Amino acid sequence: MKHDGSAASNNLTHTINVPTDRNGYHVILAVWDVADTSNAFYNVIDVNLVNNETPDTVAPSQPTELNASKVSANSVEITWKASTDNIGVKEYQVLRNGEVIDTVPGTTFIDKKLKADTEYTYTIKALDSAGNISKESEKLKVKTTHAIPDIEAPSQPKGLHSMGTTATTVDLMWSPSEDNVGVDHYIVYRESAGVMNKIGTAANTSFMDKDLKANTSYKYVVTAVDLAGNESSRSDVLNVTTKLEDSAYEKWDARKAYTKGDRVVHEGKVYEAVQDHQGNGDSNWIFALSLWKPVLNK
Repeated sequence: MKHDGSAASNNLTHTINVPTDRNGYHVILAVWDVADTSNAFYNVIDVNLVNNETPDTVAPSQPTELNASKVSANSVEITWKASTDNIGVKEYQVLRNGEVIDTVPGTTFIDKKLKADTEYTYTIKALDSAGNISKESEKLKVKTTHAIPDIEAPSQPKGLHSMGTTATTVDLMWSPSEDNVGVDHYIVYRESAGVMNKIGTAANTSFMDKDLKANTSYKYVVTAVDLAGNESSRSDVLNVTTKLEDSAYEKWDARKAYTKGDRVVHEGKVYEAVQDHQGNGDSNWIFALSLWKPVLNK
């Protein structure tokens, strides 16, 4: 859809035509490209399409063929054969010793931080989009191995790069490391006075560094840490320079009163007040579209 140049709306809607032969659980992905740039943003929604008036009361088939692999002293990988359903399976519940510990969309689950030399019992249930739950699978008993000291560190994180910078933030991302048992988390380091200092940890492969100085160069490295605490070698150094600060507008104050049309800067981005309001100290108000709208062109 090409933009006609009119002012943006905070309540924009688009209409899409879904094929009439679809029924059950589906995922709709919408992507908007920002013209004349390489940027884009997206939104994902879950939908349950109903092509008849008869409610779905049929539960998925029982999950079968549970299997355990990659069993270690503190983790195990569980796989199973996919269930079938008259409309479609949405997700699976993973139960350990009779308690639900997670819900996953696929047929693989890695259970971490287990006790060594301990037996666990796993079962699986399938769910469809109508909430129908299958019969519980047959039990799978798994015993973790003896606690053999894990001295093997994860592989070096690769591909450290910046997904974007502002005057006060740097958005970091990198490729996942590998480990003989499993990567638990990542440590992010930033150089200060010639020394790399730990500034935070990340459970996945991204990290947002905030409260930086404008027009300033920073150096980063990332390491991976496994379940035993072994830390990998450092990634290649990434040099990033924050953008110039937009001095035309004052910094946003969460406790200040603002008038419609006022513009402020927050984390390097410019926002415009949508209506008159008095701040109450909530740091999330700047992201409320009913109060503020981001200004793309400064």
